[in-house]
Amino acid sequence: MNKRHLLPLVVVLLLSLLLVACGGSGAATTEVPPETEAATEAPATQAPTETPTEPPTPTPTEAPKDVAVDNFVFFEDANGTVHVSGKVTNYTDKPVTDVELSATLTDDGGSVVAKETGYTASDVIYPGQSDYFDIIIYDEVEGATQAEAEVASYDLDESGFSPLEMTIQGLSEIFVEDEGTLYVAGEMVNDNDESAHIHGLSLAALDEEGNVLAVGDASSYGRMLLPGESTPFLLTIENYGPGVDGAAIDIVATASQTDETFDYVFSFPDDIHFAPDNFGDIHLVGSVVNENDEPMSVSLIGALYDENGNVLDAVTLDVPYDPLDPGATGTYDFDYWHVLNADPEIVDQVAAYSIQVDNYWTWSMDYTLMPMDATIDDLSSDGYTIAIEGTVTNNGDTAVENVSVIVNLYDQDGNLVATGDTFMVDGLSIGDSTDFSLYIYPPDDVDSDSLTPEVIALGKKVS
Repeated sequence: MNKRHLLPLVVVLLLSLLLVACGGSGAATTEVPPETEAATEAPATQAPTETPTEPPTPTPTEAPKDVAVDNFVFFEDANGTVHVSGKVTNYTDKPVTDVELSATLTDDGGSVVAKETGYTASDVIYPGQSDYFDIIIYDEVEGATQAEAEVASYDLDESGFSPLEMTIQGLSEIFVEDEGTLYVAGEMVNDNDESAHIHGLSLAALDEEGNVLAVGDASSYGRMLLPGESTPFLLTIENYGPGVDGAAIDIVATASQTDETFDYVFSFPDDIHFAPDNFGDIHLVGSVVNENDEPMSVSLIGALYDENGNVLDAVTLDVPYDPLDPGATGTYDFDYWHVLNADPEIVDQVAAYSIQVDNYWTWSMDYTLMPMDATIDDLSSDGYTIAIEGTVTNNGDTAVENVSVIVNLYDQDGNLVATGDTFMVDGLSIGDSTDFSLYIYPPDDVDSDSLTPEVIALGKKVS
């Protein structure tokens, strides 16, 4: 036997010995290096190992905190306009601002029918607080059967101002069936020691489980309140239908402290006249005096109350003398009401009214208006409407722009009972004249033919 045949024979013998030592062919699948083989073999008398303990149940990872939509509703109102309305909550530990929502409508096949964005009613949402949103899709929507709403974006509020709680009182709920509209009026009070900046006021109608049925918006309220000061407000859910009538409501007022002082002073003479005109529209007419040393652009809030002090209606109005000179008196006429126009019978419940300056929309100006000569060339009345035509002439020493004409009407006792105004964009050069015309709707409790007019013309000097 030569060396060429001896080497295979040795290999075969070695493999046979290994098979016997490992207990047969099944152990051949795992080779154990010779230097570790002795260490891996356990003695036959080895004690059994302890029963292994069960591994601990892993704690689920907590979802990251964020600003999220809690619930929403997708519906078509009485006018055929599609809404995606809901509630959003700030689950972070920071105040957020400019919260933008995105609504997506899809059909049965999942195809996108429409997309739209919107914002919460408040421009700030503090940690743990919620607010409502109403995304309106004005475009025609066909085939939409499903909707999704999510937070698209938001910013962190770096102002550093702390939130304030507002007191809500004097509520009244009026549902106008013909319109399918719910009006909620009330009063918001700043019971804090700091001045308050109202960032937003929202209204939601909720079902029994607290889910959103519809969301309304605020048409009138003051945004800046001194300590102890209050403001009337009006919230409206329009054209929804009978589903909101009798539903639970939630009002969210978001406010924070502010460094503003609003130390302007105005007075209100006791010359208010509250009456319907001959068409049944209600007018609240009066005057305001600028007691400050600066010209002021003035905005007012008017409100009506029932005998229990509940607010029935609230509206805002800009005084047409813009700005109103220091010490000067400006007249106003609240002639467009929301609830009263929708349901004229509500006027029978009116027991009191209030007028106050809207601090947020009132500020000082750095110029005064120049008085101009004005004459009434024709005044006629048909018993319902007083038509006035006249002429304004610039006899001053400079050209003017933004010409305003105000006509006040006084009864035989000198009481202010009606007022009207018109605005002319075109200016007047020195010595030039222009015609004007306006209509005034006098109250039905006075004789129109007995009224005395006062005409005032004002213009801004062209620098």
